[in-house]
Amino acid sequence: MIPLVLIAVIVVADRSSRAPIRAGAPIPAASHSLDPWRAALTTLHAQAAALVRRDEPGWLAAVDPAAAQTRGFFQKRFAALAALDVSQFSYQHGIPPVLTIGATRFVADIYSTYCFSLDRCPAFSLGTGMGSPKIKEKVTFRQVGDRWLISAAVIADTPDPLQPTPWEGGHLVVARGSRVTVAATTSNATRLSKVVVAADRAAATADRFAVSIGNPQRRYRIYLATDQQWRVWYGGERSTWASGYTIGLNDVESDVVLRMSRIGNATELANTLQHELGHVVTLGGTDTGGKAIYNQDQWLDEGIAEYIAYWPRPANASSRRSAVRIIVHSTFRPTSIVLGELDDSASSRASDAYYGLSHFGVDCLARKFGQRKLLEFVTLKLRHANTYDQASRKAFGSPFRPIDTACVTWIRQHA
Repeated sequence: MIPLVLIAVIVVADRSSRAPIRAGAPIPAASHSLDPWRAALTTLHAQAAALVRRDEPGWLAAVDPAAAQTRGFFQKRFAALAALDVSQFSYQHGIPPVLTIGATRFVADIYSTYCFSLDRCPAFSLGTGMGSPKIKEKVTFRQVGDRWLISAAVIADTPDPLQPTPWEGGHLVVARGSRVTVAATTSNATRLSKVVVAADRAAATADRFAVSIGNPQRRYRIYLATDQQWRVWYGGERSTWASGYTIGLNDVESDVVLRMSRIGNATELANTLQHELGHVVTLGGTDTGGKAIYNQDQWLDEGIAEYIAYWPRPANASSRRSAVRIIVHSTFRPTSIVLGELDDSASSRASDAYYGLSHFGVDCLARKFGQRKLLEFVTLKLRHANTYDQASRKAFGSPFRPIDTACVTWIRQHA
């Protein structure tokens, strides 16, 4: 068994120029005592650099010594981000604030951009879901001598859609395995050790598929949520039937969130972890923003994740097989393996049938053409936005329609 390293990280709730600087410009490296905005940006530049080199005194030097609560907040943020392997961090901004002559403090909207466990982080992109992940905060700066330091930071009036992130608020305990980093509040801290062991096992399988898909992962991050956190983290999960989800951090990397109240025994934990890490390796690093509106590929997203979750067992070994058998022999049996999007309010029975059918559809493709060609098809469709017919012709050497029809028959025979 791999030894666990537990790191207690308590994070305070985050609710709380002469020359013009263009929106989103890099933070300047020099300041002037008579130029508050440029001096404040220099403070942020120095603080971000301190975090990346794990220099806590340098990080805290950017915070007003008289603002005890704010200093405590930034001390705990430093610990949280370091424990989660932050590899790149920078501050960016939109429109500079309007400053009043003679004022000793001002407020500005500031973006914190970040990446975890990566060699390189994409550039900041203002107003889009692309580029480096970011959070947006309303930061107050106060003049302290000839410097402008942070005296307060609260969530912005119009935050980023990914807010709040799990590391922005609450009490986190972080546990590390060989391939995973798992974090939870104190409510779920007792489950960390078992989750890390199970997640490292799941990661070994996910890594195998990641190589075939061409999307290797440096490290997997998993957050254990209470029901309340489930409804809030990353904007909140609407699905009533889900026990976990994978969230894309823009088109860069992915995080996994588990709803621990819905995960009971070790088998459920193992399957849920394997399923979600399957999403990480098949979808991570792609732009999935449009899928929040309507996901026409949900059956394939979920089908390949179920295939990875149960591998090397076939679809008829799934616990969802009975739900599939019922629906394929009913008057509502599907006529295509391409299913519409599952409703967020769907019942557990309906979600079982949907996930089971999706698994059978993907398993059919694997059995008819082999796993290598299946993964080529999945990569072409989900990662390179080919149509089903384009992906089918390239991967299988056949139009998709006859394959679809054959798999519908195959599912009826094998469910």
